[in-house]
Amino acid sequence: MTRIGISTRVFALAAALGLATSAEVVSQVAGSFLLLGSIAALASIPQPTVTAERVVPIIEGALVGLTLAIGASVIQPLLLYLVVPTLIGGLVGGPLVVALALLAELAAMASVSFVRQQPGSLPITLRDALPWLLTAIGIGLLGSWIRRLRADPGDDDRAGYVAAHRLLDELRTVSRRLSSGLDPVVLSVTLLDDCLTRVTEDRGAVVVRTDGGVFVSLAQRLDEEQTDVEHDPVVLRCWMTAETVQQPVVKGSFRASSLPPRVGYEAAGLTRWALPLRVGTRMVGVLVLDVRQPLDSALLMQLRALLDERALPLETALLFDEVRTLATVEERHRLAREIHDGIAQEIASLGYLVDDIALAPDSVRVARVGQLRGELTRIVDDLRLSIFDLRSQVSRSTGLGSVLGDYLSEVGLRSGTAVHLTLDETPDRLRLEVEEQLLRIVQEAVTNARKHAGAANLWVTCHVRPPAAHLVVEDDGSGMHSTGRSEGFGMSIMRERAHRIGATINLSERIEGGTRVSVRLNARADSSPFAKDEPPTVRPPWNSPHRPTEVAAHG
Repeated sequence: MTRIGISTRVFALAAALGLATSAEVVSQVAGSFLLLGSIAALASIPQPTVTAERVVPIIEGALVGLTLAIGASVIQPLLLYLVVPTLIGGLVGGPLVVALALLAELAAMASVSFVRQQPGSLPITLRDALPWLLTAIGIGLLGSWIRRLRADPGDDDRAGYVAAHRLLDELRTVSRRLSSGLDPVVLSVTLLDDCLTRVTEDRGAVVVRTDGGVFVSLAQRLDEEQTDVEHDPVVLRCWMTAETVQQPVVKGSFRASSLPPRVGYEAAGLTRWALPLRVGTRMVGVLVLDVRQPLDSALLMQLRALLDERALPLETALLFDEVRTLATVEERHRLAREIHDGIAQEIASLGYLVDDIALAPDSVRVARVGQLRGELTRIVDDLRLSIFDLRSQVSRSTGLGSVLGDYLSEVGLRSGTAVHLTLDETPDRLRLEVEEQLLRIVQEAVTNARKHAGAANLWVTCHVRPPAAHLVVEDDGSGMHSTGRSEGFGMSIMRERAHRIGATINLSERIEGGTRVSVRLNARADSSPFAKDEPPTVRPPWNSPHRPTEVAAHG
């Protein structure tokens, strides 16, 4: 609405200035024109509330009426600005605001006549302004009708759902064949093969540019001497000009687009063509073809039509690939940290143990071999737990409490840690993405306690009262200060996950020893005692309908 208001006022002022110029009265209306420009500038300021937006056209109408009535007859070229307050009023408030803006204009004109003590001049002013006042009524009602269409789309609403359903259905269909449908390499290879078939050659490449400005070849069919096509200046020229570029092929290596090719020799009869892959005016990539026969205009037209057809799918695949990469970065980092801090170091320790066995006398080898077997069993159990972490996820049919119970039971059975779970859930559920983030936070806290704190016991408390939730993970391990967990990578991941769903997370020492991680979501909306930062010390009686279920899983 701000852009529409500014555009309307600028157009009206420009049209009024044009009429004044054609009537050769610019000097007479200059003062009034500047005053109207000031009114338009003030009225174009964005308003913080809907009520303020509806009041502005009424005030603007009154000020415009005063300005135009003061100028009397010489102001006629500026009278068309009378339509602006009613149009804006119709768009933001409907017929009522249109009527009030029009009445404000008429009242302002009448007040000028009475202040001047010239009541007889009012009919003359109204006669001059009547055509524009009638136009203002029509334009204002048109704005009201447009506002009604925007607020109540009617059948268009159903059409929107139909379009959304079609797009989602297509996305589901494509996602089932992601290996081909949204794979930029596969699409590039297919495009290159189709183009080479048309030119009856077997030398070419499809090159795209990364965010860092580096050209990368997604598909390539070139001689061994020509594999460095990404650094060929012809590719850069095609990208910069978005036009077809050609030059003789020079065998050699192109190490930088700003440097000439290494001294070599021209391949006999080969010409390198670079054709742009564009979506509108936006460059997506470059098709490189090494051909012996010149490309005539008809063949170039076929190739350009094919490139225009394939450019959008390729850009979509590149975009999806980037989104998929960004979505997996966090989990990749977490897995890398798990492998580095856990399995990698433990396998390294097994190497030292094997060395000890090799050097140990026969009398102690049997004991050392038993120790080695125990360590291997523990590492395999940790690896299975890591895999179970990745497989555990909430769904529309499986809620947070159920997945959390299965996960903690598995942790207790495989890690040798006693896990105590307290669940207090209502039949209502949180949003799926919120439950997923809460589950990952609990998994990270449990992993930290199990691997770094040396805890013998874990207490996990989960209370869910949508839209509120409170989760606590406590352990009796070595605590934050001895492990440095308060500044660890795992804690930063938990804080980021909590921030995504608008939750708060608190890390503190337990009075009895160990660490306590508390996550609260929408605490103000939770009237239960579990909304407090500390868990309640008095449990409800067993016959209470809100008695939480307690599950203990022991290794």
